[in-house]
Amino acid sequence: MHCRDSARHWSATVLRRNLEQAAHIFTLPREQSLLSGLRSGFDRFMALDAVAYRALQTGNAQRTKAILLGPELVRFEAMAAAAERLATHEAALAGSASRAFDDARDTARRRMIAVALGAALVIVLLLFAANDVARMALEGERRTRQTPAREPEGGQGV
Repeated sequence: MHCRDSARHWSATVLRRNLEQAAHIFTLPREQSLLSGLRSGFDRFMALDAVAYRALQTGNAQRTKAILLGPELVRFEAMAAAAERLATHEAALAGSASRAFDDARDTARRRMIAVALGAALVIVLLLFAANDVARMALEGERRTRQTPAREPEGGQGV
């Protein structure tokens, strides 16, 4: 096997492995459909590539050129379009997830601000209440000091 043959084989193997892994990752029906189109496009491309490669190996340059510049190019473009549709779909999902995260974060911030404002209001009310309690205690103390001590009834002290 020549270096070009092993690189071609290695690339195809890596792509097949990636497609298999993607089948486990992309589980939504739309993702599976797009991935299936990509996988079948790759299979058709590789089948035609094998024909072109055999023609090249037998020295049939005209046949090889006709396959590579005709139907194989069309299949490659179809496969690239399928990959683009999958990437566009995933980008849309990522955008939706990002917007949902941003909305959840903003909602959490609003709630935290509301809780902080509520806590501040409670603190202010507690300060007013503490001020009133302290004022009433001071007034009570002043009244106690200003009022002369009474003698017990019965007229005589003990």
